[in-house]
Amino acid sequence: MGKASPGTGKHYILPLNNIVGLPGEELTFSLQNNDLIELVRWAKDKEATLFTVCRHSFQLEVPVSLFGVRAKVLEILPADKNKVRFRLGFADRMEMTMVQKDKRGYHGEGQQIQRRSPPQAELQALKDEFRHWLAQLAGVMRNTAPKVEFDGSQPDPFITEVARYGEFSLEDRQTLLEGWSPGRRLKTCLELLGRYLKVHTLRQQLRKRTNDRMRRMEREALLTEERRIIDKELGKAPKDSCPPELQGLKDQISVFSGPEEVRAVLDKEFERLLRTGLHSPHASTIQDYLDALLDLPWDVHLEPRQDWSKVEEVLTQSHFGLERIKERILRYLSVVSITRRQPGMILCLVGPPGVGKTSFAKAISEALELPFVKKSLGGVRDESEIRGHRRTYIGALPGRIVQGLRKARCSNPVFLLDEVDKLGKDHRGDPASALLEVLDPEENHRFSDHYLEVDLDLSKVFWVLTANSEEEIPGPLRDRLEIIRFSGYTETEKRHIASDYLCKRCMEQQGLPQQRLNLSDALIRDLIRLYTREAGVRELQRKISQIVQYLALRQARGGHKGGWRLAKKDLSLALGPPMHVKPQWTKTSWTPGVMAGLAWTASGGTVLRLECSPHPGKGELKLTGKLGEVMKESAHTAHSFLKTHSAKLQIDLEGWKDLDFHIHIPAGATPKEGPSAGLGLALLLTSAALGSRCRPFWALTGEITLHGVVLPIGGVKEKLLAACQEGFQGVLLPESNRSDVEEIRLEELEQLDIRYVSTFWEAYDFLFGDAP
Repeated sequence: MGKASPGTGKHYILPLNNIVGLPGEELTFSLQNNDLIELVRWAKDKEATLFTVCRHSFQLEVPVSLFGVRAKVLEILPADKNKVRFRLGFADRMEMTMVQKDKRGYHGEGQQIQRRSPPQAELQALKDEFRHWLAQLAGVMRNTAPKVEFDGSQPDPFITEVARYGEFSLEDRQTLLEGWSPGRRLKTCLELLGRYLKVHTLRQQLRKRTNDRMRRMEREALLTEERRIIDKELGKAPKDSCPPELQGLKDQISVFSGPEEVRAVLDKEFERLLRTGLHSPHASTIQDYLDALLDLPWDVHLEPRQDWSKVEEVLTQSHFGLERIKERILRYLSVVSITRRQPGMILCLVGPPGVGKTSFAKAISEALELPFVKKSLGGVRDESEIRGHRRTYIGALPGRIVQGLRKARCSNPVFLLDEVDKLGKDHRGDPASALLEVLDPEENHRFSDHYLEVDLDLSKVFWVLTANSEEEIPGPLRDRLEIIRFSGYTETEKRHIASDYLCKRCMEQQGLPQQRLNLSDALIRDLIRLYTREAGVRELQRKISQIVQYLALRQARGGHKGGWRLAKKDLSLALGPPMHVKPQWTKTSWTPGVMAGLAWTASGGTVLRLECSPHPGKGELKLTGKLGEVMKESAHTAHSFLKTHSAKLQIDLEGWKDLDFHIHIPAGATPKEGPSAGLGLALLLTSAALGSRCRPFWALTGEITLHGVVLPIGGVKEKLLAACQEGFQGVLLPESNRSDVEEIRLEELEQLDIRYVSTFWEAYDFLFGDAP
């Protein structure tokens, strides 16, 4: 062990940014901190030495022992405004203990520890190793070799020169300061030197490989250009002018039979590829562009099936019911078969999720025996997704339309654009505007994709669009569409769909195509009533898949003899407790200030509970339940109507001045909007004001004017189905919607009493005149 050297005394600490000084070095620094500048000036005037330490290792939150170098301020130099430059001379290493702070800065007691040198044999071995590593570094380093001789008893000058020569990092230089034993410091320095030799050797190898590759590419390009010039002067072209790697691409171009405009572009781009060479950074971009042009079906046209009995058979087998929709599709297809092109209007299938819009488009493809392509537009906000990216951008690609045609391999596939009502719009453009050029029959025969930069004929494509909500489709695009509305399924239709389609499909999806799932009508009815409440059959299909998995697990566990059959009493074992056991509306639901309104949503129809409660106030109307602007206006219209006809309704108008009416429509977190709530809100206010309840188990829908006229509404079938599912006795509809009901031929609606009203007073007399 060693002992502390006397006379080291108190030293002020000078933290340095990203600098670790080693003994024997002289470095110049800049300072902006006023306190440190004053400290440097004081040390220069007093000829005092400072204790320098790297700032990132200067932690004073806990007691520390700092390792650094004692340094002297040699010179203060002129610098820019608010800065001071000074030159430091680093002396010897020190350890700082008992750090404190006064008005001048941090300071502590510095001490040096003397230790004995290692044995002579160990010093000789270290000296030989340093000589070996330095000799190898001499071949890869740019700096001059260390001129300081190896000294085992005083290794600091030698270690400093080796650290400068090897370009050690801050962390490595700090490590060399923290070893007190001379032998330990020399060994640490030797390890770092060996590591840096490996790093510099690897850098040199990589640099050599890169330079060799660049020289080879330049030489090949130069020779290729010289050969081209010589062949041009001699008036002949060599037979092997095309590299073997591009021969396949050249053969494809030679047999290309598409438009002449495209053929000219192919030849031009291929010549450009030959000039640039395969090693050019642009070669892959040109090849991708040529592949995109060659993959498109420029002259591939498939004849659709003309056997209309077969077409009708395919559509009938693919979907249950939907007879009117199938009839409209067949009329549309007949025009297509005669004219050989799509009519001016484009098919758009609109309806709730799970009613079969996408599968209907697939059925059209199967009926016509044409390829089917589907591209989803949900969430698309960039116009380039439709028109493609320009080739000047890195990673440019054609648009989704061109990608779909490349996949179809023909110019007249059935092309489905899904979720067109969910298109976005931002600063990158309007995708809906780009779709106008795609779908407009007056323009799409010369569609321009930004990536292709040549015109593409889209007039032969059979376009089909789908959407959940007609109102969400952009207006200019909606004007070019022929809307076919898909309504929700009734319970009877769902039972047929489950037994005839979904059971077989679920077995195939679970990898059991040879097995047959047997579910009774009673079990399917309970499955629909207790576990699903939707317009489509998507959730119903999920539940049937869970039943298949339950039966598979039962057979795997015990070899159950029941096969692929589930008893009605075991339905809760397969699916858990029923989700919709409790009825939404009971006899006790009908109290004064409660009405049942019908609403249309993107997932089907629904029954809304309308509530109103009067309480002392200032005659104001309060609306809650996250209502939209249109519904708020309907509520205020109903409020004004009742004030106008208060005498006829025997309502004390003077008493209204001291009453507030609070209208609430649960659930409060669900947004509600639409123009068909006026009649229900007017009757709701009437019920609350008179304190009488309406006729129970009757729902209503319709908009009202200030004079009490009931206006027509939309979504009639969905609303009637919602009333049937909730077990209502009857529904009040506007007189103008009588023709809509006559077109609906559903078995369930025969049990529903439908009455038509044209004014508020007709609805009031029926709901309140004979109410118990």
